[in-house]
Amino acid sequence: MPNGDFVLPTRPTPLQLRDEFYRQGQPNFDQIRERFQVVHGPIIDEYYAADTPAAAILVRTTREHRVLGFSWTAVGPSKLQISYSSAAANPSFAAALRSARQEEHKNSALLRRRAQEIFAQTIYIVIVHLLGILDLIASAQRSGALDEKQQEDRLRQEAEAADKDINQAKAFAAGSVRSSAVSFYTLGLLPGVVLVTLLLLCLQLVPATFMGATAADTARLTVCLASGAIGATVSVMVRITKNGNLDVAIDRTRWMTSLGGAFRPVVGAIFGAAFFVLIKGSLIPLKDAGANDAFYFTGLAFLAGFSERWAQDTIVQSTPSSSTSSGGTP
Repeated sequence: MPNGDFVLPTRPTPLQLRDEFYRQGQPNFDQIRERFQVVHGPIIDEYYAADTPAAAILVRTTREHRVLGFSWTAVGPSKLQISYSSAAANPSFAAALRSARQEEHKNSALLRRRAQEIFAQTIYIVIVHLLGILDLIASAQRSGALDEKQQEDRLRQEAEAADKDINQAKAFAAGSVRSSAVSFYTLGLLPGVVLVTLLLLCLQLVPATFMGATAADTARLTVCLASGAIGATVSVMVRITKNGNLDVAIDRTRWMTSLGGAFRPVVGAIFGAAFFVLIKGSLIPLKDAGANDAFYFTGLAFLAGFSERWAQDTIVQSTPSSSTSSGGTP
């Protein structure tokens, strides 16, 4: 039966749950636990230390979305709620607990749902083991089974073992984040290709002799745009199939990663067109193949899109400032 003087806390803490869990008869435990889940999300797993003030609770958060007057609740990442007495842990042991919590917080937003759940479960197990050791040592300390040196040695050994487990979890998280980033980057290629296609269609509406250009030059420019975009897309495909060796930033949001993938064919198309314009204008020291240059410019545009670094280096080395500085001054 609930206590008549009991006041339900607005935001229950893990320690409040732990205290009520070990109270005789658990008179208010169910109420506090239900309120805890309302505030933090459904409880997946929970641990309450018996001989030391420590508790760890793994919850599944929820997120409410609102769009155009419609609202719905979606499942969010799993998160840890932890409380313990830092006075009971030595510096290395406390550092291991902090490291575990920091990694859990950092990766909760970067990992995809299933990978995030596995990572959170792994960190939860590590933290529960560490809190269990604190509880065991507190019990042994009361009974006199361990002296102070033995306690310090045990805490240090467990902290070192926990660090290894945390490093393994970090390696798993890094691999999962990278795989997720590559997936979203690759998905972003599609809107980029669509954008380049729309640009090519718009060019068909421009007069062939726009700004004094010949019809042949306009046709070559269109081909160079397409070739550059194709080269950029093929470059991404080759890097993905070659042991996944694709350089993608893993600390960005999924939206920014997809946007970066969409930019890749667009940038390739721009480089392909830029090389055509710069060569025709004699602004970069590359040979103009003359009248029969269709294959020449098509291949060059493909290379410019395929290798952004080569395209950038070629353009930068050919700028007037670079030429002047390389020639020197008397």
